[in-house]
Amino acid sequence: MKDSLGILFSGICVVHCLLFSLFVWGGVGSVSFIALSEEFIHPLLVLIVFIIGLISFPSSYKIHKQVQPMAIGALGFIGLLVALMMPLVYEILLTIISGTMLIMSHLWNYRLTN
Repeated sequence: MKDSLGILFSGICVVHCLLFSLFVWGGVGSVSFIALSEEFIHPLLVLIVFIIGLISFPSSYKIHKQVQPMAIGALGFIGLLVALMMPLVYEILLTIISGTMLIMSHLWNYRLTN
């Protein structure tokens, strides 16, 4: 369940970022939408992903004793944090890469524990 939530919210980060870029570059984005996304949605998603990772990875590590999923998940999370401080184009690219890393690490973690 924990890894499923991790996959879900990491996927939401990636999808949000893709949709955000389409709206902004497609000319649909408004200043208020951009401000809301930058100030509220991104930090909220990063916080949720962090909490899920804190619950999921250490408890699963106790079962399977493999550090790799947790290490890749940590790198993905750090990437999401760094992306929050980057210019828009780099933020989008880094969020997509980092979110995908988190999805892969949760999937790997899930397979090891089940």
